[in-house]
Amino acid sequence: ALSVPYNNGLVEGTNNKIKLLKRSAFGYRKHEHLFARVYWMQAPAVHSI
Repeated sequence: ALSVPYNNGLVEGTNNKIKLLKRSAFGYRKHEHLFARVYWMQAPAVHSI
């Protein structure tokens, strides 16, 4: 077996979030709305004081 310090946790987490969005977006009229939500989810959070 090969042991490396890398894992795919970040990708698996992103895929899980997209799957959750797909389930909650059932009934959207356009696929563009789902894609926009996925892009918005991936944007870094901006905190203001």
